[in-house]
Amino acid sequence: MVSNPKHFMSILKLFPKSKSQQVGTLLFCLVFGVYLFTCARYHVSMADSDELTLMGYQLSVAHAPGYPIYILIIFLFTHIIPIGTIAFKANLTSVFFQSLTVVIVYATSLEILKNVKLRGIEQKIKKKKYKTFFYYVEETNFENIKIIISAISALFLAFSFLFWFYANTVEVFAMNDFFVILLIYLTLRLTRILYKQKFPDIETKEFNEQRKTTTQTADRIRKWLIWIAIIAGLALSHLQTIVIIYPVIFLYILYIIVRTHIFRQLLSFKTLSYLIIAFLLSFFLPFFLLFFYNNLDHSVSWGLNNNLSGLWSDITRQNYASASSNAYGSSFNFQASVDSIQPYLASVYNDFTYVGLLFASLGAIFLILRNRRLLAYLGSLYLVGGLLFAMYAKFPSPIADFVKHFGDIAIIQRQYIMADVILALFIPVGIYVTFKLLISILSSLNSTKEGEYTNYAIRFATLFLLMIGMVGISYLIRSNYNDADLHTFTYIDQYAKVSLNSMKKNSILVCFSDPSCFSFLYTQQVLGVRNDITIVPADYSLRQSYLDKKPGLQEFYYKTGPYNIADIISWNLYKGKDVYESDVDSEFVNFMGLDGGSFYTLPNGYVGKIVTKIPNSLEIYPYTESISYAEYFNNYTNNGYEFKNYWKKFYDEFFARLISLNSYLHWEEGDNANAVSLSDLAAKLDKSNSLFQQVANNLSHPKNNGPFHLGESSPSSDAFYQNALETIQKQGQAKNAYDFAIRATFLNPFNLNARLIVAQYYQYTKQNNMAKKEYKNILKLDPGNNIAQSALNSLSS
Repeated sequence: MVSNPKHFMSILKLFPKSKSQQVGTLLFCLVFGVYLFTCARYHVSMADSDELTLMGYQLSVAHAPGYPIYILIIFLFTHIIPIGTIAFKANLTSVFFQSLTVVIVYATSLEILKNVKLRGIEQKIKKKKYKTFFYYVEETNFENIKIIISAISALFLAFSFLFWFYANTVEVFAMNDFFVILLIYLTLRLTRILYKQKFPDIETKEFNEQRKTTTQTADRIRKWLIWIAIIAGLALSHLQTIVIIYPVIFLYILYIIVRTHIFRQLLSFKTLSYLIIAFLLSFFLPFFLLFFYNNLDHSVSWGLNNNLSGLWSDITRQNYASASSNAYGSSFNFQASVDSIQPYLASVYNDFTYVGLLFASLGAIFLILRNRRLLAYLGSLYLVGGLLFAMYAKFPSPIADFVKHFGDIAIIQRQYIMADVILALFIPVGIYVTFKLLISILSSLNSTKEGEYTNYAIRFATLFLLMIGMVGISYLIRSNYNDADLHTFTYIDQYAKVSLNSMKKNSILVCFSDPSCFSFLYTQQVLGVRNDITIVPADYSLRQSYLDKKPGLQEFYYKTGPYNIADIISWNLYKGKDVYESDVDSEFVNFMGLDGGSFYTLPNGYVGKIVTKIPNSLEIYPYTESISYAEYFNNYTNNGYEFKNYWKKFYDEFFARLISLNSYLHWEEGDNANAVSLSDLAAKLDKSNSLFQQVANNLSHPKNNGPFHLGESSPSSDAFYQNALETIQKQGQAKNAYDFAIRATFLNPFNLNARLIVAQYYQYTKQNNMAKKEYKNILKLDPGNNIAQSALNSLSS
């Protein structure tokens, strides 16, 4: 209890005094509370969420451009907040920044409404003798109703699908949304400051008398511009796609400055120098944190060269280009760009529903008629950040691999959130115009004086506004809750733990996809599950950290590409270690012969075990996680909900693909009974999966047994070498001889004769770098090999 009343009054002073600030505080608490409830409690491995959680928790270098500020914030959240899982605490970063964004959207909406003027409608109000709720609505030219409208508009954004969903899992877009709306707010606030000032004309007598006042104003505006430059630099260091709206912001600021008589002071060399320095420092300085992160030398890190060249490569994403998703458009295709308009507009509708879009459209129409300056600014921001960007990125085309397709759609949709934030700024204009026009119409029917607002009209319009706001927001929540909610999404956490625990001690796991690799790495590195397993990501440069710290993991000189992974797998199998794979792609299966060409892949829960002999019986895993997920997913779709969340659809397909693959492996190895059982489970998840269709076709014929049988062994390395020798004698069969020879080396890395055939094939096909590496491999095993040494000397000369 507070014993002294003075102490109590001092506590009250901590709370904001103005009504707009009080509403903003309540808005933050409301949205933060809802997001806190729907936030993911466990890691969900959607997009980069698991990677960012892992890198932030350990303070490691994330994928380019490294996200240095955000990684530091995740580190602070995961180490300072005392309760919850590590994933939950990391997810709170998105909860926090999206909640802040909602509040700044509210403040920006208030700024916009101060620029909304309705010509021809006099704003006379019949004052009442006693105070009611409606008295406060009317007070000070409807300032309070503008606060209500701004709050409603912010809530339309808060509960739009994409915005809400990315408030529930750690991702870089929440912080980007914060920077985007902050820059827009600052520029609009700067506009009001500039237009509010009465600058003297340089040719009037009053100029010299007011020079001091003008200089003080210029200094104040210069500080605003420097803050905008700092925020712009920090925002660009965080997420580089924000740069697409910078030309619009720059041209708008230049326009409003030139419109005043103070522009000569603001556009001086001194001011421009300050602005450029502020922008460059705020952009580059955060990246130097990456050197600190890199020197911590964590086992899982994308890393970078500890020099300025390495830092620049990270900033420009040069060391990430080959690993980045091809979901983003990289080449011009006019038809594909045009085809991307419809799915983009559909995505916007899914986010706001028709209620929000109706008000946004009304707001845009009003600005076209009455405030073209504001329309040009907000409209250009939306056009560049929304429609044009969607056309540039291009919507993914349907492909055979539906799992990848749904993932690509979700990756593209993340980039639409910035445009949603901008679009939300049209909503308050539409609501306010509707409110004022409704008052005007009703007043004209029930007023004794022309141009006077009646109490009846104000009351009816206010109640109508509140009703529309509550109905619209309720409809948004109902439409988007099921897709945005992640607080019960535990399936990836279960999947990763079950997969790791299904493997034998001290085994090797090679993973080929983001969901597998980063969910496994997070589970191992953060939760401490199965630290004895060596996880090797197949497609990422971060695997080099394992190779550097585990010299016995591989034997030869290949550091990149499929040869590197094949070396790791074959070397460890040769040493008698257990090797597993997850989400292996078909190209690598064919290259290494994992489908019985040189090895067999056995179903082992959600991962596959690579062996040279099929056992006499195969175990079947119950896949309770997938059954649970199928029930969770179908619970919504069967009750009339249309899923908008492509990540959830992605995992529906993801589990279906894994189970279909294992069903296929059971069939391939002659275990039809278990193949049928798994096929039935895959059908519950998704019957449209292409692999499932192939399995179903095979199983439709009872006598159609797989190509292998239980207890079968793969051919020996010497047998493959003999096949290679026989094929060499046949003209035009060099590639076939190479295929036999390289598989001989997979089964026995010490088969020098087979390695010579491989090296000679590279030399014959002018792949000299590969030839040199293979000759070095031979010399590593046999330093006195004259054939290899002579060939290497010839290639090096």
